[in-house]
Amino acid sequence: MLVIHPVAFLVGTGTGWGALDRKGLPLIDPVHRDRAEVLTEIDRLLTDANPVL
Repeated sequence: MLVIHPVAFLVGTGTGWGALDRKGLPLIDPVHRDRAEVLTEIDRLLTDANPVL
């Protein structure tokens, strides 16, 4: 599953959630239980990022 986020793309693999950056490169490994954990990690990593949209 792919979910568009303003600064990244959230990816659900069936075994966990992770994220890709705006270029499609891995940003967060898909090891999180749910999207909320990935959003928290994105906020921590990309505090100065500009939205995609």
